[in-house]
Amino acid sequence: MTRFSSLVAIAAVATVTSDALVPGADAARLALSQRRSLLQNSNGNRNGNFNCFSFGNGNRNGNNNNRGSFFNGNFNGNGNEDGSDVNGNGNGNDNDFGASANGNFNGNGNEDGSFGNGNRNGYDNDFESDFNGNGNGNLNSGGSDRNGRGNGFENAFESDFNGNGNGNLNSGGSDHNGLNNGNVNNFDSDFNGNLNGNKNYDGAFGNGNGNGNGNSKGSDFNGNVNGNVNSGVTNGNDNGKDNSYESDFNGNFNGNVNSGRNNGKSNGNDNAFESDKNGNLNGNVNSGDGNG
Repeated sequence: MTRFSSLVAIAAVATVTSDALVPGADAARLALSQRRSLLQNSNGNRNGNFNCFSFGNGNRNGNNNNRGSFFNGNFNGNGNEDGSDVNGNGNGNDNDFGASANGNFNGNGNEDGSFGNGNRNGYDNDFESDFNGNGNGNLNSGGSDRNGRGNGFENAFESDFNGNGNGNLNSGGSDHNGLNNGNVNNFDSDFNGNLNGNKNYDGAFGNGNGNGNGNSKGSDFNGNVNGNVNSGVTNGNDNGKDNSYESDFNGNFNGNVNSGRNNGKSNGNDNAFESDKNGNLNGNVNSGDGNG
């Protein structure tokens, strides 16, 4: 018993002595703890504010992020008005292993009864995959619903800047634009599935969907800028998908500025082993159907 008490005393002295020998040890530990806490607490902030006569906006954002994943699920579902409901929900959740800055700035500024925009973006990204699923489903008007949803999710292994800027600025009852872009890219595949399904008007629906998905092993800049500024329907879908082994710049700039339908679809897919610049600039500026 005497020997045990001596060991406890020695350990206590060693702890005090080590702190004394390292100036500022306590302060350094406190600073590190505060820094970790600050980063961990930077998820899920500033959601669901300044909505006018609009309900169910900015909920369930920035949850269950861990292992150094920060700034996910912020600034969603704000500033919607005039009966624009259920915008900017379920963004920036379940990111892991240092996956940061995902699922921000979605579902904001929608008006005139536009609902269901900017939901479920930037979630389930892993292994330092950053800046996915941001800036989707904003500023839609005139009863334009369900735009900019399901972008930038399940990217892994340092795949960054996927599924951003989709489904914005649609007007006049233009629905289901800018959906499911920039998803499931992995192994350092960046800048896929961005800027699709924007600024469609006069009841244009189903434009700029399903682009820039499933690219892997360093395949970059696939499935961008498709299905924009259409008054027709179902243009600029399913481009720049499933490219692998450093196959870049495939399936971009398709299905834009059409008044017809089904233009600029399924281009620049399934290229492999450094196959670049395939399936670009197809099906644009048509008044008819089924071009490019």
